[in-house]
Amino acid sequence: MFRKGAKLIFKTILFQNIILLVYILLGLVMARKDWLGKEGQSTFSVLITNFALPCAVFNSFQIAYSKAILELIFRSLILAAIFFSVLYLLSVIFAKLFRIAEKIRSIWIGCSTFSSVLFIGIPIVNALFGETGLVILIAFNTIGNLFLFGLGETIFAGKMLMKPRKILTTPAIIAAVLGFLFFFFQIPVPEVVGTPIQAIAGFTTPLAMMINGALLRKTLSPKLFTNRITLQFCFVRLILIPFLLIFFFNLFVKDDLLLQIIALVSCMPSGAVNSVFAEKYSSQGKIASEFILVSTLLSMVTIPTIFYLVF
Repeated sequence: MFRKGAKLIFKTILFQNIILLVYILLGLVMARKDWLGKEGQSTFSVLITNFALPCAVFNSFQIAYSKAILELIFRSLILAAIFFSVLYLLSVIFAKLFRIAEKIRSIWIGCSTFSSVLFIGIPIVNALFGETGLVILIAFNTIGNLFLFGLGETIFAGKMLMKPRKILTTPAIIAAVLGFLFFFFQIPVPEVVGTPIQAIAGFTTPLAMMINGALLRKTLSPKLFTNRITLQFCFVRLILIPFLLIFFFNLFVKDDLLLQIIALVSCMPSGAVNSVFAEKYSSQGKIASEFILVSTLLSMVTIPTIFYLVF
């Protein structure tokens, strides 16, 4: 199936990456014209973390309820919790093995742990697996957001900032809880409310990638693609980690669909929101943006190749 689907995966990723590059270039132009300075980037960050991302999380739960879907969600949530725990540990281990400098180690680990699950994942999963695959992907994205907002601050800051009360009052976490409750009790969302939520959710990736473009305004050059640290990061994130995670979950996950979604999520490049966290908590958004840009471009080759080889 995937030897035939590799071409579809490549085309889908190519299309999505072209869109991402447009947003990055737009942010770059806006920064060089002084239309998107530090204050503008800060405003975009607030819009992403407090409004756009929570709307995207809530909107992802707007699916039809059934007992089978509910059971699939719970199974996926458990596997996702294991997945992100192992992913974080692998990120820490490889950062030490590759002797990543202390000043950027937290950025390396954070960018490796939190990936671009929905923007690139949704069109691929929708094309190959349909609605059932999307349910699994949404469960993984939910746990990924719990890790991001629960552990992300601590990782990117390089010091303990995790507070249970703060986590529970984070907009994205509240949105996840509300989204699940609306799904479980099949509470209809009025169109006058649902339409704005869907529209605001659509701003998440464009705003995040424009911030990435703005942060890259002084460093975007061909040399970016020969930087040793960046290439090491991409090798670990796009090749070593996917193969290790696929091997690990293949030991006990017997459901082919679940295993294939796990494989896809493990192959994802660094997530666009990582630069927002890196800039906010350690003022190193530029490095995160470099990891995001290069890993996103290289994923056009690595994702279909890994699927072709493994499946």
